[in-house]
Parts: sequence; structure tokens; C-alpha cells
Amino acid sequence: MRTKPVAVLLAAGAASTVLGGSEVRIDLVSRPPTMPHWGDESPCPKTGAYGQALLSTDEALWVVRDATATSTPNFWRYDPWSDSWENRDVSSVPDGNFRNGTAMAWDQDTAIYALGGARYEDRARTSFWRYEISVDSWTELAPTPGAQGAGNALTWSGWDQSLYAMLGSRTHGTRFVRYRPDTETWTVLSAPPERTDDGAALAWAGGPKLYALSGEYKETSPVFDFWEYDISTDTWSYLADVPDAGGVGDGGSLLWAGDFDSRLAPYLYATSGGAFDETPGTLFLRYSIARDEWYPMPSLPYEIGYYNGNRLGFVDGRLFLWQAGRSNFIGGGRKLISLQ
Repeated sequence: MRTKPVAVLLAAGAASTVLGGSEVRIDLVSRPPTMPHWGDESPCPKTGAYGQALLSTDEALWVVRDATATSTPNFWRYDPWSDSWENRDVSSVPDGNFRNGTAMAWDQDTAIYALGGARYEDRARTSFWRYEISVDSWTELAPTPGAQGAGNALTWSGWDQSLYAMLGSRTHGTRFVRYRPDTETWTVLSAPPERTDDGAALAWAGGPKLYALSGEYKETSPVFDFWEYDISTDTWSYLADVPDAGGVGDGGSLLWAGDFDSRLAPYLYATSGGAFDETPGTLFLRYSIARDEWYPMPSLPYEIGYYNGNRLGFVDGRLFLWQAGRSNFIGGGRKLISLQ
């Protein structure tokens, strides 16, 4: 049962938002030029695909992509200072390794971890990998203790130096697990309140708290679920619903940038990612952790959705979003933009 009411701050033509730690009114119809706006960067070499995810480290953005269950993976590093993309090695990764539900997390040090995802027809896929940044090399790790799927999500917790993951989909069921890199062991924890599916996302936000989008586990009607997980008590609770009439869709993403910029520590950023009926979306939101309230931010200039996988990152003092869409989307599906 829900423990908190929905908290949404929306208005026709105008909205409250939080910039630099203070609430201000923004006219979303005729926004002054001094307000934040999205600007184009060098586009990703390819459009979105069925197995994909974006991740940010302290120096770069990273994108992994597999077009099909038999294709050779793509893995790129984006340098924000030179505004350029470069290929990284995937020779040790099998073709088709990254599928629906691909997710990545950085350990705030030398390694990136990745869930391989799974198609709905994959009954028990448990692919889990580590990428060592300094040597440009992938290694397969112990399999996940549960079938993966479209509802996968992964995050690093600096509170206990562990990875946390939601595994599964509306058809596979969902498990919530912890991975300890120091012992290379998995632990199954309390399951989230509902199943997870396309658009699921997970973010650590300092201390013992994680935050999660469930994604569109119903498929035939909108789902607005947003949850908090307390690591110290292994318990879940409902938070304010995501304020999008279409619910959370394929492009659902969460980002906490507090480790990169302490001024942003009180907030999460999110995309709802398009509607449950596959209508693309442009909604970009900021969430106040202390107030349990959502605030609208400048809308995305390019639509997102259809393909699953995280789009948001933070590097060089800027928020980034990879469109990761279809070629017939406004923007062509390859756009990389930053909030300026």
C-alpha cells in the first residue's frame, strides 16, 4: 500500500523548478535566454538499439550497444572536452551479449560493471561483466542469481561499496540483489513492491538510500511507480508518482550527480521515457529527495522511447542525454545533448 501521497508541481504554461538550490518560477512557454537550455553535442555514431545503455564516469560518457541477439557489440567513450567519440575494445565480448535490459554502473574507481540483459524468450540469461577502464578489457564474472530481462537496473552504492541490481521483467519476475566486488559474491535481498520492466531505473543518492523507477510492467496501462530502498533495513517504500500521464516508458532513466557536484546532492534527475503505448516522450524532471516532490525542467528537444536503456549522464559539470532512439524520431535517433 502506498505510504505517501502523489506530489506533483505542474501548471499550464509555467512551473516551479529548483536551480542552484533555490526554487524559482519558470515560464515554459517563453523561457528567458538566461535559463538552462539543451544544446547539441557531437551525435553518437549510431542510433538506439535493443541492447543499450549510457553511463558517466568522472572523465567521460560510455555507451554500449547491440543491435540484435547476433550482432557485434559497439562500445564507445565520449570525451566532453574534445566533443568526440572513440571505439573501445569488445573483442572478448560475445556477439549479441547486450540485450533488452542492458545496464551499467561505475565503481567510482577503475571499473565499469554491466548486466547483459535478455529477450523475453530468454528463460534464464544471467550475463554479468566487468570492464577495466585503464586496460580497455572486458571480463565475464559470476552469473547473476536470477534471470535477467527488460526490467534490469544497476547502480553503485558508495555507502557500502557494493552494486545493487533489479533483475528480470514482467514475465521473468523481479529479484533485487547485491554484488560485493571485494568478495565477488551475490546476495538476494527483499524484492521491490512490484515487478519491473522497460524503463526500470536505479540510482544511489548518498547514504543508505537507493531510488527506483519500476518501468512499464503492465504494458496496457500507465505505471507511475517510484520507490525508495533503505539498504540499512532492507525495506522498500513508495514515493511520489512520476508526473507523466503516459507513465514511465522505455526511455525511463534516473541520475544522481551528487558525487560529481555536491550542489546537486539533494536532487535526482529523470526522464519518464515515453508512454506505455510507445508514444515517444520529451519530459525531463528534477526530484527533491527531502520534499518528495517532482519539478519539471526544460523539455527535451528530441523525443526518446521505443528502446530500453539509461540515457542520462553527468560529466564536465553538465547533464547529458543520449537520444538512443529510432532513425525516424525527431533528431534521427543519434542526438547527444547537454543542459547548458
